[in-house]
Amino acid sequence: MSQQQRNNLIGIPREASSSQLLVKDEAGELFIATSVSVTEKLSQLSHIEVAVLNLGMDVSSWLGQHISCQIFDQISPSREPVRVYKGVVTGVKILFDADQGSCIALTVEPWMALLRYSRHYRVFQNKSTQEIVSEIFTELKFSGKYQVKKMPKVKREYCLQYNETDLAFVSRLLAQEGVHFYFERDSDILILQDAALPFDDGHQQDFDYFSLPSGDNPLLNHWAPAFCYHSGVLQLAAYNPASTALVEAESKTKSALPGSHSLTEFRYPHPSISGDFSDINKASSQRSKAQQDSDYSLVNASTESYLICSGNYLKLTSHPDLEQLDDYLVISGRSIYHVDEKGGLSNHTDFDCILSSLPYYPPLLEKPSVSGMHSAVVAGASAGESTCDKEGRIRIKFHWDDVAGDKTSCWVRVAQSMAGSGYGLQFIPRAGQEVLVSFLEGDIDRPIVTGSLYNSKHKAPYAEAETTKSGIKTQLKGESNELRFDDKKDSEELYLHAAKDYFLEVKNDRKITVAKDVDEQVEGEKSVQVKKDISTKTDANYSLDAGKSISEKAQNITLHADKTIVLKVGSSQIEISASKIEIKSSEISIKGTAKVDVTANNVNLKAQIALKAGSANTELSGDIGVKVKGGTMAELSGGAMTTVKGGMVMVN
Repeated sequence: MSQQQRNNLIGIPREASSSQLLVKDEAGELFIATSVSVTEKLSQLSHIEVAVLNLGMDVSSWLGQHISCQIFDQISPSREPVRVYKGVVTGVKILFDADQGSCIALTVEPWMALLRYSRHYRVFQNKSTQEIVSEIFTELKFSGKYQVKKMPKVKREYCLQYNETDLAFVSRLLAQEGVHFYFERDSDILILQDAALPFDDGHQQDFDYFSLPSGDNPLLNHWAPAFCYHSGVLQLAAYNPASTALVEAESKTKSALPGSHSLTEFRYPHPSISGDFSDINKASSQRSKAQQDSDYSLVNASTESYLICSGNYLKLTSHPDLEQLDDYLVISGRSIYHVDEKGGLSNHTDFDCILSSLPYYPPLLEKPSVSGMHSAVVAGASAGESTCDKEGRIRIKFHWDDVAGDKTSCWVRVAQSMAGSGYGLQFIPRAGQEVLVSFLEGDIDRPIVTGSLYNSKHKAPYAEAETTKSGIKTQLKGESNELRFDDKKDSEELYLHAAKDYFLEVKNDRKITVAKDVDEQVEGEKSVQVKKDISTKTDANYSLDAGKSISEKAQNITLHADKTIVLKVGSSQIEISASKIEIKSSEISIKGTAKVDVTANNVNLKAQIALKAGSANTELSGDIGVKVKGGTMAELSGGAMTTVKGGMVMVN
């Protein structure tokens, strides 16, 4: 504390009834204040600095107390404060120690400032901003401390509070919706109000300019309008993956500034409150443009009156420039109340206001930035189960999310190496698996899964000793399907395993080249169906071995050999060569149900013991001659009759 401030304490009243600045604590005890400084603005927390005479009270005990700062314009037993500022003590320090006590500085803020000390990572789903804000206020025991006049009802499909204090998170959501927050005059009730609606005019006050006083109204001793240039057109755009289309909206400024009509501000990607981008329409564009227009016109003014309060209207009733006579909305104020060394109270307020006919929206607050990717777990009823929707999206649960259940996130798209219309790659992470999550355009409300991670619970399929192996292995329950590559030198291998069935479909040709051997084993049956020709060729031997039988059926069967064809069963054998056919067997039987013809230049029938030819009729004929000869004996006989005929018959 400066020497001047110490000197000022000399004239400070020591009785509360004779002071115009008082502080009342939670117990109702009054303390004398020497000065009060108040800074307030729509959609921002007010900040109050109070210098208080602290008589015998532990300084640290002030922290967290809900107090009120009372401003009086007179000294009398029946007086009422002209202004009351309520809040919580969030800071305290000693300015000056004296024999009878000390002078301390209190930092006082509205109860909403306590949200600054609550920080979270959490997800809200299918809730409006009002529902989210109400949930947070109720959670922190402030359910009776606010009033909603009107707020948009748009549901947020997915809303992430990412490493934000509750204060920063609530302020950001309200600003995005175009909702003001401020505190009711002389009260600690928080008001939430759509910026498109007019404010309560119950506290509207008329003011005169100091050079034209009417005698009935308080005076403004300073009035300075200011204007800022801005673009004439605002365009919003964002990509909607649900419709695979660019959603666009456009609005124009209300103020016609020279040259601004050709200046366009393009914003991409514009955040979607609803999540489905249906809110990026003309109304959203107009709200965003109104937020921009709020900075176009501003008036800075000052007064010695106690009546200025953010969120209240004032009417300027006199001014040399008649165009200034209008209704205005106070958007911010800086008031200083001070007790001088004689015990008198002085007050000065600087404030900003805008024409009540102009829109005034809270400025947009940026979402937290996300550095790098996040790790999460795929949500689902049972670990390892597939839990995607028809678009291949999954639900995830971040490690910091302590909300119970398996629907802690919205449906999140999964990045693939290729994604076409009904074609591409599809590997959907399963429930319980760890995944990497990134955020489109850095927007924390637009997560996307970019990959999967192995961990101590879900280990890689190929162990550390098998580092030469890589591949794809999928498994739901039971056996797995696998495509594996082994790049080990001199043992290179491609391995394909089907857990059950294997289907291969080729629309045109299939060509297979094998440099060495092919070994094919089928434990069941094998069926090959070919609509056209089959051709099999080998440069060496061809072997066909059946454990039971071989059956071939065709209209025609041709076996061709350059040297011999041998058919062999046990000791029986038929050998076909280019010059002859040889049949060998212990017994040979030739049967023709109708006829058997044996034709050749020479036919020899020879038996070691006996040769027999017989039937109902047996005929031996020759075009030139027939000779029947026995080495020892020849017998010709007939059971009934024997006839020998010839042109000449010789019997010897």
